[in-house]
Amino acid sequence: MLIAAARRAAPRAAPCCIGTVRTATRRAHQLPRAATTAPRRPKITTPRRSFLALPQGEALPVVGGLIGANCLVYGAWQVVDPRVMTRHFTLSNDDVLQYPHTLVTSFFSHASGWHLLGNMVTLFFFGPEAIGALGAARFLAVYGGAGL
Repeated sequence: MLIAAARRAAPRAAPCCIGTVRTATRRAHQLPRAATTAPRRPKITTPRRSFLALPQGEALPVVGGLIGANCLVYGAWQVVDPRVMTRHFTLSNDDVLQYPHTLVTSFFSHASGWHLLGNMVTLFFFGPEAIGALGAARFLAVYGGAGL
């Protein structure tokens, strides 16, 4: 009973004060968006290719050329005399001074069809992204560095 009596006796805030605060709050929320927040920057989206779409832009000749060269050399390994291919498309300490071009041509030799397939699938999917990030010249430098 004492608690109920104390609640009845406690002074209450005037309703006009509460209404004034609410009105001020409403007015603050009714301000134009530009006055309350910084303007939004436009969303930057990079064009994405679908899962099996061909690379576009500068990636197409680079990726297509590398895949074509790798497949051509693999095909040559199947039909040309293995001694000629070993001499010109593999790298060895003894022959590098006599055949310096093998530093580059060995990039395109693969041990098996599965090896070629795995490398070309990886190149097809990751190559355009890497070229987009690095540029064609830097990508070819990384590709060449990885081949050595």
